[in-house]
Amino acid sequence: MEGTIRHPDVSSVIVGVDGSDSARTAAMWAAAEAVRRDRPLHIVYGADTDGRTLYLSAETVEQVRHAVVDCSTKRLRRSGPNFRARTSPRNSAEVIR
Repeated sequence: MEGTIRHPDVSSVIVGVDGSDSARTAAMWAAAEAVRRDRPLHIVYGADTDGRTLYLSAETVEQVRHAVVDCSTKRLRRSGPNFRARTSPRNSAEVIR
């Protein structure tokens, strides 16, 4: 049983964004938490856009992912806390792996 215990990754604070007001609130909290813990902030795109490729091109969906993550990162940087950030504008399935 010793080998089955998993320890949480405490190397960064992770937040998912999707462009919503609640995601912006979560990102603000996560940025402050990253500063408080002196950890990097990892911003990921948290919406499931895979099914939308029926209506939009894969390229357009990819552009949306990047735009939402970039916009969220810029907004956080303007709002105050000085944090180290990594971003992952990938689909939800890739982020979960």
